[in-house]
Amino acid sequence: MKKEQLSKKDLLLYAKNATQSILNSFVAIKFIKADLFIVNKDIYSKLLEIDSLLLPHKKDTRKTNIYSIDTFVNILNPTNTAFTYTLTPVYKRKQISDFSKVQLALAREYAVSIKMLNHEFDEYIQNNDISELTYQEKLQELDARLKLEKQYFEAINNNPDKYMHNKLKIATQPILHGQIRYYFINKDGEKELKGTLRISHMIPVPTSELELYDLENESDSTYKDLVHNEMIFIRKHREKIISNAKVMYNQKVSNDTTAGYVKSALDFQALEVLCDKYETIDSSLYPVV
Repeated sequence: MKKEQLSKKDLLLYAKNATQSILNSFVAIKFIKADLFIVNKDIYSKLLEIDSLLLPHKKDTRKTNIYSIDTFVNILNPTNTAFTYTLTPVYKRKQISDFSKVQLALAREYAVSIKMLNHEFDEYIQNNDISELTYQEKLQELDARLKLEKQYFEAINNNPDKYMHNKLKIATQPILHGQIRYYFINKDGEKELKGTLRISHMIPVPTSELELYDLENESDSTYKDLVHNEMIFIRKHREKIISNAKVMYNQKVSNDTTAGYVKSALDFQALEVLCDKYETIDSSLYPVV
């Protein structure tokens, strides 16, 4: 039977079996919930041939999205040849916008918020030599914030109809995922290694200590191109980076031990205290070299 005579259902079955037959000739690398296969260009070309049989039936609609090689295998680097890779298990949270699910998670989020506020207060008291008056002021401030959290929680919990259409979002419990990073050969045939954002090692810096970096005056052209590409990436993904940074910060502050990577993260609150102390120190106490 010629492939062009196959029904759509049979064509999908053929594509699935053909893909599986190709991958069966390789030893899968088991990682979290996925099987990773490292293939060469010839094998990749065979997968593209299967994809070309399905492509005529794909019409840019959700229903026809199944007519793609992506239905059976996720090709990680279709345009570049990777020369090395790393596999890292990470915990990630998903954003929930379904209000019924938000309601179910409210109590958990409220408990986390209360824990964070109390932790912030305890850390401040332990790390600062304060007077009784300041202690009472901070205690009153904590009490006010706790009451505000309670009011917000009860308002949503007791008046769901009022908040149903407010586009509230909440994060799920951390779920283990496999993170794959690969490094590839660029268009000039050179090995290219991108920079990484180590959110777990972010530090607060006083505004007075920040210095502007003029990329246009960078003499090293290779480094200049690298930084330029990094800037483009950061600007493009700005919101996602900020969101991930906030999640990491909150996990560390609340001592969320369910996320393994939090253990190696810096103590953000302790660093903030040091940053505040630095700003209050008279700069004249430091010798100028």
